[in-house]
Amino acid sequence: PIVTDEDRAKRAGLFPQSEDPAEVRACLARFISRAWRRPATDADVERFAQVIAREPEAGESLRSA
Repeated sequence: PIVTDEDRAKRAGLFPQSEDPAEVRACLARFISRAWRRPATDADVERFAQVIAREPEAGESLRSA
């Protein structure tokens, strides 16, 4: 598929570049805010951060979470 610079700009900051927990939470907050069209609460972010934190235990990578 053709991916334009505009498409890349829309996705910027939605996927963490490292497995740093602070970066993962920041990306989650941005994603949740865009998806739900309201500011993400700490509880929203924490719920999904827990899911992502369990993925390595199941043998999955951060990217697949």
